[in-house]
Amino acid sequence: MIDARIVDAWTRGYALLGRLFVRGVRAEDLASLEQDASLWDALPKLRTEVDLDAVGADHYALFERLALPYEGVYRSPEAVVGANGARLADRLHQLGLAVPHDAPDHLGHLLVALATLLSRGDLEGARSLLGAHILPWTPAVAAVLLVHGDRFFVAATELALALLDHTAQLLEVTCERDEATAWDLDPDDGVDALARSILTPTIAGAMLTARDLTSVSKELQVPAGFVGREQTLKNLVRGAADFSATPTLLEALAVRFERYVERYEAVSAAHAALEPAAASWSRRATHSVDRLRSFAEVVREAG
Repeated sequence: MIDARIVDAWTRGYALLGRLFVRGVRAEDLASLEQDASLWDALPKLRTEVDLDAVGADHYALFERLALPYEGVYRSPEAVVGANGARLADRLHQLGLAVPHDAPDHLGHLLVALATLLSRGDLEGARSLLGAHILPWTPAVAAVLLVHGDRFFVAATELALALLDHTAQLLEVTCERDEATAWDLDPDDGVDALARSILTPTIAGAMLTARDLTSVSKELQVPAGFVGREQTLKNLVRGAADFSATPTLLEALAVRFERYVERYEAVSAAHAALEPAAASWSRRATHSVDRLRSFAEVVREAG
């Protein structure tokens, strides 16, 4: 039997984090947070004045443009919002939960659903939702938030990871394993095939974000514009070829994947219940690093 006070703390934590992830931070959120000793103690990095405008801008950048925190984006080969929608909707109905009209596979909505189950005392339902729809991809979206987020959402992400780890351990959750196939292309397969592979999180092992691509463009001084991640990457590949900088580009992309591998390793080390999922994402991202460097070597030798 789990102490009711622990379940209540989980419920409050997930409800708050869900709201923050879906709609950003409001003054009333900070007020309620300051009055909740258990959550306030868990967020020492937030014990200074919060600039709501700055945090709002960070929320927009992270959740609308960079992390794209939707289960379908991370777990399906199509990498689109709602790709696993029918399966998720069935699960929510089975658990007696309403299906949100706007993107039910958003991580924030899933955390709110988890809070609702816990508030009802439905620990079996919480165990089911965690294992099937939250834990398998949380390390991947958390890695993006940790790499690109500012102080507030880094702290919120760290709290989410700690809460999920604690909940999953006490509920003895079994994390569903994704059957993802690592990509295995040849340099001759073309730009389109390469772009599809390394921009699909479940295949590449990480979300290569718009900011990642922009930073590569600036680093190499290769103009790419920004017309969506896929076209930007294609422009980068073609521009690098024009400047005989393809190996340098491939190495720069490998370095971006390595940053996510580092976050997965940190999550695995700190959060035992998340280790299986984090290790799976790490293996795929490491494969992408190896393939990109292998491609770079082939191009060097051919040049």
